[in-house]
Amino acid sequence: MNGSFVIDKQALEDIFEACRKFVGTDIEAEPDFSEVHKLSSTSLAEAFDDPLVRAQQITTLSFSGSDYMTNPHRIISFRARRDFALSTIAVDIEGSQSEARSLRSHIEMMITPKRQWYSPIVLSPNWASGTTIVVVVLALLAMPPLLAFHFRGEDWFKWVLVAEFALIWPIILLLNRIREFIFPKLIIDVGRSAEIGARARGARNVLFVAVLIGFAVSVAATFFTNRFK
Repeated sequence: MNGSFVIDKQALEDIFEACRKFVGTDIEAEPDFSEVHKLSSTSLAEAFDDPLVRAQQITTLSFSGSDYMTNPHRIISFRARRDFALSTIAVDIEGSQSEARSLRSHIEMMITPKRQWYSPIVLSPNWASGTTIVVVVLALLAMPPLLAFHFRGEDWFKWVLVAEFALIWPIILLLNRIREFIFPKLIIDVGRSAEIGARARGARNVLFVAVLIGFAVSVAATFFTNRFK
């Protein structure tokens, strides 16, 4: 599943329990943290109570388990991850076809409502996402030269355009970091990771107000310029 998701503790506990019942034995919950070794526990509640969860941001959360004593054998792997080059949610299930389908449907039912409205601008491994990102980046890069042309004329337009071409890669990298901050791909809404969502909402509110103010100033400037020519 591609896109952006905010997954709360209750939904994760529901998915963990459904995976455990499918396998029929204990399964492992593995929160992974940036720059810190991942945890491993057969109890999701215990994993979430670990001090690392309160101190570090979760970058990947995995559930995995297997039972090779059954026929057919049962294997479950659930992964929620922030890596931009991979699908946000990946689920691999092996076992009885009807039970595997039921579990996959249950996981999708729990995860789909958690998809965020800005999912189309989140990097995902597909052409549609790549095309959307390219269009957004080109639109953002076009704004400074167009504003320079509108307010300062052709000479400023050329200088701003040259400056953008000279700094295009740093600009793209900066825009991507800003996008990741304002529109995070995955938020595990537990412990320290929950702060990502709060910061992102605050940043989006500031961005929205800034856009409105910029639009109002632009309209007012155009109105007075035309009125007093």
